[in-house]
Amino acid sequence: GLVGSGPLWLRGCHQVEAAYDSGEWTALAGEPGTGKLALLRAVHQWRNPSRVFHVLDAADASASDWPARVAGELEGDGTLVIRHIDLLDARRSRALTTALRGYRAVPRRPALWVAVTLRLAGAGHLDRTDPASAELLQCFPSTVEVPPLRHHAEDVHELVQFFLTKLSPAGALVYSTYL
Repeated sequence: GLVGSGPLWLRGCHQVEAAYDSGEWTALAGEPGTGKLALLRAVHQWRNPSRVFHVLDAADASASDWPARVAGELEGDGTLVIRHIDLLDARRSRALTTALRGYRAVPRRPALWVAVTLRLAGAGHLDRTDPASAELLQCFPSTVEVPPLRHHAEDVHELVQFFLTKLSPAGALVYSTYL
């Protein structure tokens, strides 16, 4: 489900694979739409397709059941992705940090691999100087920056063919004919 051969993109893919293989929890940072979730899903499916892939969205953190959903997901196995942690306020960030640290304090097998996504820069991005945000990021020893497509434009041709094929196999053939 991933395409691309640009050096920046491949470096990010290899870094996520290495983190997954080592079990090191990882943060993926990048602009919206760069493929952070797609990359995490692809690595999970490539490395261990029989295990479950869970996704929670921090945009839902204001819901009354969100802490219970986090606790429930931490009881599972496979991969847990928590998207948009840059949207958490200080109180919810501290609560998530406490839950993650509590999970890490008890050895479990099979272990759950946890990754988070956040915006790299711009309005609303995670303030790494904020104590609550800094504490949360300490749960994720490595950060992989996922480059925007404009930094690996050599992959545009592959991406267009990939998406056209997903929409209609004949669409990719027509696109290739005109090139």
